[in-house]
Amino acid sequence: MCPHNINKDAPFTKLDVLVCRNLLIYLSSELQRTLLPVFHYSLNPGGILFLGPSENLTGFQDLFAPLDIKWKISRRLEGTATMPRLLNFPSGLLVPTPHSAPISSRLEQIRKDGPFATLVQKALLHYFAPRPW
Repeated sequence: MCPHNINKDAPFTKLDVLVCRNLLIYLSSELQRTLLPVFHYSLNPGGILFLGPSENLTGFQDLFAPLDIKWKISRRLEGTATMPRLLNFPSGLLVPTPHSAPISSRLEQIRKDGPFATLVQKALLHYFAPRPW
């Protein structure tokens, strides 16, 4: 079993509830600002985010609406663009696999390929598509 790195690995998605109690307080403010849009992206429409008593959503009121201030329970808001905030999120998709080219040549190819959605689609196809024998 491989541990999930919240800072580098692709986030889990389609979550109804994300409980993150007393984790953010141990992270830098920069990393906190990076992760909250990822949490928004991970949640289903109307999904619930449950934070710890010392954590807050300052600066992210456009992503989450408070449901219970005392217990730090918030609902994911719709109609906000999360993608621009996710563009700088490190991705495990760029890690070379045994059947892939060296990372430097892959990064150069990614720069030439174009829009973010196209890059994600190509990376997913490369990683998950069946290989010819």
